[in-house]
Amino acid sequence: AAGLSADADTSSLSEAQTLEARRVQLKELLELRKINEPQLTDFFSEIDAKSKGKLRKVETDSDIQGQGDIYVTHNLKSEQSILAKTTRPKVLAEYPKYEMQHIRDALRFKAIVYSFADAFRFLALLIDQEGWEVVKLDLKKFLKPKKFGWRFIGCDLRIGDYASGKQMLVECYITFAEMMDVDLGYHRAFEHWRGKDFDKLSAKERQMMEADAKESTKRYN
Repeated sequence: AAGLSADADTSSLSEAQTLEARRVQLKELLELRKINEPQLTDFFSEIDAKSKGKLRKVETDSDIQGQGDIYVTHNLKSEQSILAKTTRPKVLAEYPKYEMQHIRDALRFKAIVYSFADAFRFLALLIDQEGWEVVKLDLKKFLKPKKFGWRFIGCDLRIGDYASGKQMLVECYITFAEMMDVDLGYHRAFEHWRGKDFDKLSAKERQMMEADAKESTKRYN
């Protein structure tokens, strides 16, 4: 996350030093989150006005009934989950130097929309929001989803006060009401397997994972 003062590479530190560095970084990250969270809630409250009525914020995802309806909510990643992500085998296999400063989802939010047009209207609001910067827009996970078939539009934002150095990275994903109807049961399968070290799975476990992934992808598609 941007704004961390303890941004040094910890790979050359001892185990005790690494743990202490992560503790310091976590404390700073949580402080950045506390400072920047109100920006999200303020933005959510202005969606109807900023979209000139083309988007209508509803109270729950079950209230999405037609074009323009949008449900938004934010979530605070737990301290335990933040620390676990910096040591997750799958993450480190893909990004060997992954550390606390790369965390994007300590503060995260999702938007559930009715249509593809609504998704892009919401993206336009994010891009136009004063003081925010879209640092990554990911359409690939919608067009070509990963193993379990979950589709969404991903967006990483940098929000906060640049002058004071109190910026942080925030993760957003946009998905669709129809996807969420399927998600209730099959996202649990994804959550079950994603923390596993695939290289250490037994033949039976790998077979079970492949079966879950196939069924999940079929349902989402």
